[in-house]
Amino acid sequence: MYGRLSLPGEEGMARDKWSSLVWLGSGLFICVGSLELSLGTFHHPGPGFLSFFAGLIVGVLALVVHLQSRRAPEGDKRVSPLWPRSPWPSGSRNISP
Repeated sequence: MYGRLSLPGEEGMARDKWSSLVWLGSGLFICVGSLELSLGTFHHPGPGFLSFFAGLIVGVLALVVHLQSRRAPEGDKRVSPLWPRSPWPSGSRNISP
């Protein structure tokens, strides 16, 4: 009847869709807050300069994750290994002194 929010144990990329929207909102909030401070110029940055570009990076990366999660098929459960052709057994990949 009503659309439901996907929980962490469910299939698909629904978690990435929702979490990327949260991060996109956070990046937007940071950018708007930084604009209330002075951005300054590249030669003389103001107090909001660094936080504005940090929020912009967070927002752009969140948008990329969101677009990728929308493009992925819902039933796609394939997980590629981090090192597919590693000569080490799976338990000995940890580096210890």
